[in-house]
Amino acid sequence: MNRTILIPKQGKDSSRVENYTPVTISSLVCRTFWGMVDRKLRNVITFSPRQKRFVHETGCFNNEHILNETLKAAKVRNGLVAIQLDIAKAFDTVPHKAIDAALKRLGLPMGVREYIMNSYKDLSTTIEYSGSRTEVSLMRGVKQGDPLSPFVFNAIMDPQLEQLEQMKGYVIDGSHSLSALAFADDLILIATTKDTAQSRLDHTESYLSMLGMRIAAEKCASVEIRTTMDSWYIADPDPRLVNGEKIPSSAADSSPCYLGGHISPWCGLQYKNLVDELASTLERCWGAHLKPHQKLTLTTSHIIPHFLHKAALATPPISIIRAMDQTTRNHTKIILHLPMSTPNGLLYSGKREGDQGIPKLEALASSTALKQGITLLNSIDPAIQSLLQETKREQRLQSLAKAIRLTWPIMNFRAIDAYKRRMKVD
Repeated sequence: MNRTILIPKQGKDSSRVENYTPVTISSLVCRTFWGMVDRKLRNVITFSPRQKRFVHETGCFNNEHILNETLKAAKVRNGLVAIQLDIAKAFDTVPHKAIDAALKRLGLPMGVREYIMNSYKDLSTTIEYSGSRTEVSLMRGVKQGDPLSPFVFNAIMDPQLEQLEQMKGYVIDGSHSLSALAFADDLILIATTKDTAQSRLDHTESYLSMLGMRIAAEKCASVEIRTTMDSWYIADPDPRLVNGEKIPSSAADSSPCYLGGHISPWCGLQYKNLVDELASTLERCWGAHLKPHQKLTLTTSHIIPHFLHKAALATPPISIIRAMDQTTRNHTKIILHLPMSTPNGLLYSGKREGDQGIPKLEALASSTALKQGITLLNSIDPAIQSLLQETKREQRLQSLAKAIRLTWPIMNFRAIDAYKRRMKVD
């Protein structure tokens, strides 16, 4: 038994059912039980290294930078075709009959599989909206709010990722290639030529069709990098679904959003507008009908963490991060009616010392980007190692370490943590 609340999407027509977001919650006992099962299974089961969601790694950062490094490498070598796919209602359309086969493929014992499959029998939810209640049987989709659902979804997508890896996609060197990047249902197909990319697209669409799932072409994107004798340019690879529907192409000056960051086919990871975006957001916060302490709480608990994520993903030059900190300091002094000559220590020192405890992006964003970058650099995946070596990723991390006065190579994260503590005191 589950309970579902319908939340209307902002600015959408409330008379249409697709303009509501359903949020479902199940029994606390069930969630506790399946959470323990999930933890046990993950100790012995691994998925394709291309799947970066619902696994124990910083998937957003890794996939963004792997894509960025692939685009960088393609411009100096043999070109590239990338197709970003959107699977329509992926979690809601997974057929229950496919779950047992996916779990069996992973080697789960029959007893465990029966436990899981029994939890999908006679599955129902009560939809509540405007005081009315309607009971609905759930015949498709993984259970929303269930700790085991991410594991089940990854298990269903894993065969397709393994098959794509066996096919050559974007060739890095003679022995390594990348065919896909996956973040749950967010899938990017990568190939060296448009014919190879179309073949991978056909294979993926066939697999999803077999499961009763479909690709939403209007929400997808594609791009081709073609190399010449001494340069490169952006082209339309013109990929199409089986029904002839075209995947839209990304223009050279576009910056498609991917996992919270913006990656331009022309320039790679985008960070130039971060300062302006932060200033605009803080200005809206300042103009809100809130008391000063409420504005400060909104700034420290929501706005700065949001831009910390953006800055850590994009890894901009240290000068841009410092400009973001300056913008935040000015905003804080204005809402607290402090003179601009107020010492920075009053803003950054912790609340235990009686000060404001404003997060410092220079310390947090730089150290986070450096930690995640080193972790990716030390990946045991040979394809990723080969790619990062080709694009000289280590030299750029070394420059970031030098900018914050850390000695390279960094053998462990204690030196980075010590830097964060020093920055907080300073």
